[in-house]
Amino acid sequence: MGGDKALVSLAGQTFLERILITAAAAGAEDIVVVRSPDHVAASAGAGSEPSPQDSQLPVPGFPVSGQDGLPSYRVVTATGHMIDSVCAGLDAAPVAAGNPGFLVWPVDMPLIAATDVLAVMHALARGAAIAAPTAPADQRLGHPFGFAPALVEEVRAAAAAGGSLRDLLQRSPERVVRIPSGNPWVRRDLDEPHDAAAAETALAVGGLRPVTEWMAAHRSRRKFTEREIPAEQLERLMDAARYASTSSFIQACALVVV
Repeated sequence: MGGDKALVSLAGQTFLERILITAAAAGAEDIVVVRSPDHVAASAGAGSEPSPQDSQLPVPGFPVSGQDGLPSYRVVTATGHMIDSVCAGLDAAPVAAGNPGFLVWPVDMPLIAATDVLAVMHALARGAAIAAPTAPADQRLGHPFGFAPALVEEVRAAAAAGGSLRDLLQRSPERVVRIPSGNPWVRRDLDEPHDAAAAETALAVGGLRPVTEWMAAHRSRRKFTEREIPAEQLERLMDAARYASTSSFIQACALVVV
């Protein structure tokens, strides 16, 4: 689509605004936005050459931190590959006590749901080294990609060696907690105008999937297998129940996991 994808509009909100709002709704803290110096200069105006410190300042067209319903966040700049951007984010948000991990969220994936973010955060809080949702179609890993603080130096070493985040996955696949997701947008990035058009359509019909499709797909299950339900999936189901509407928001119910 060209230009700064962070500022591309999707149904009245920029990609970045959607990501910030969703991340905050899921409870993510200490949000760092990593931008290209070229995009910062383009937003600030022709001829400007902002330093990483200058990129902390508001620039035309860029959402203001902590205003208009947006959470507070910081901006840093980085060049190179995705893993270099991740390292820049780590420099801005060092490991703190009680931090269960870090999330990596590409800006061209604005339709990731808060439940997907929550599932990754829950997995990291339970001790997962790496966690990510899997797409419903092919079960391939999507985003947000989460990793534990113990892997920070491993990420930095991979970047120094010219590697990528994929190296972490390939080195020890058994460390990866794969979280089933019903959201196809955990894998689908918006690179071309037709991708954005498909996203606009998905939002226009009432979300990531039309309500009529959910109604038609409903089934009552009365026979069950002995297969254990993964903890990640169970947490997603409980989160969905907790966020369901109730009369006057009374929520007069309790969940008991046996």
